[in-house]
Amino acid sequence: MRHSPLFYFLYLLPLSLTAINIRVLQVKSFEATGSSYSYASGFVVSLKHRLILTNRHVVCGGAPTVIDGLLHNKEELALKVLYIDPIHDFAFLSFDATQIKYHKLEEIELDPEGARVGREIRIMGASGWCGGSQDM
Repeated sequence: MRHSPLFYFLYLLPLSLTAINIRVLQVKSFEATGSSYSYASGFVVSLKHRLILTNRHVVCGGAPTVIDGLLHNKEELALKVLYIDPIHDFAFLSFDATQIKYHKLEEIELDPEGARVGREIRIMGASGWCGGSQDM
């Protein structure tokens, strides 16, 4: 079933309070020049445990990395890798909530029992570094 762009806008707007832009600074080997940044998206899935869900490939580059989160109001917070799934493409990051002074974070509640093979899903993320855009 196709929905109008307005449906997705109204549905995704509340979810944007859970989104965090992830910035990864990765050191390159001595053959390359300097280091590089890459950007990705993540979503707060537990405020109580301070957990962010993102893709494994975002944080699993094999080189020393520094990871931080950029909130929609431009606040920054340090992120730490807690778990990288060895089979599936996901990872959990943690954050220190005391670093957030002004932004009101929300969470997306995970529903493992609701997962079904063949069920349609929508993926929300950023195309490159677009300041928090959501793509479908």
